[in-house]
This record gives sequence, structure tokens and C-alpha cells, in this order.
Amino acid sequence: MLVRTDGIVFTDPVGLEVRDSTGKTLSATEPAREIVLACWPFAECRVFRYDGLFPLLPEDVWALHGDSLVPVTGIAFRVLGIPLPLWDNWLGYIAAVVLGALPVLALRNAHAAPEGTGRTVRVLLAGLGGTFVLLVWLYVVVLLSSLSLPLILLVGVAASAIYRAIGWRRSSPVAQGASQ
Repeated sequence: MLVRTDGIVFTDPVGLEVRDSTGKTLSATEPAREIVLACWPFAECRVFRYDGLFPLLPEDVWALHGDSLVPVTGIAFRVLGIPLPLWDNWLGYIAAVVLGALPVLALRNAHAAPEGTGRTVRVLLAGLGGTFVLLVWLYVVVLLSSLSLPLILLVGVAASAIYRAIGWRRSSPVAQGASQ
């Protein structure tokens, strides 16, 4: 059972408690920014605990043996823990990338406008508004949500590379010649 407490200004800490049928706690993890419980059909369940402002690797990994948590040592499970938050909260990561990219895209769009006073005003407003939105975004992502900023940046870089690859193909001379 995942147990959440109120973080007030920061992320609500979460911990995992293993309880028996009467509700008695048999074992528990320390509270953290995020706990991912991964149960595979071919192996026992693993518990990954992420903590800190910029978690990428899990702080701790445990194997769930019946009613006890047994620490798992070794780098393999810590490395395996890198993409698990994406699987656990994929929609949150997509939303964070999209909302983080909007101010950048607005500034790019304003900068692409024709030269003149209107363009300068648009760039200024997009820059100021985008800065405010990005600061609020950073506060929400880093301090309030359980999302990992390094993973958001990795997803954003991957999405940007895919976008550029698709956009590059569309603007290639072969594609332009075919449309004429």
C-alpha cells in the first residue's frame, strides 16, 4: 500500500507499507519523492525509491519477498530504474514536455514574424510571458510533482529529435519537388 503525507509546499512524500490482513504494518520504506512498484510476471516485485529534487537513479531498490522488503544491491537494478517512472506516469511526462515547450514555441513563432514594431512587441511579450510560464513550470515540476526533471529533459530531447527528423524529411528537396 502506498502511503502519502502532505508535503505542504513541496512534493507529497510517499512510502510503501506492506501490511497483513489485519492492517498491521510488516515492513515499510522511508518516505520519498516517488515510489515505483514494478511486478513482472517472470520475477518477484521490486520497489524503487526516488528522492531528491532531480532524481534520475533510484536511491534504493528492494525485492518484495512475501511480507518483507529485502535490499537489492548492484548497479543493474538502479540502471533499470531510470525509465520506470516514465512507465508509471507516462501521461505526466508527456504533459510536462508539452507545457514546457509551449513558451519556447511561442517565442519562436513571434520571432518568425515579419520585421517591424509589431514583431518586437510580440517577441518582448512572448519572452516575458514565456519566462513567467517557465518559472511556474519549474516550480510545479521540480517542487510540487513527483516527476523527474532529468527524465523530462530526456523525453524532451528525444521528442525534439523525432520532430526534427520528421520535419527534415518533409522539407527535403525530394518532398518539395514532388509537391510541385
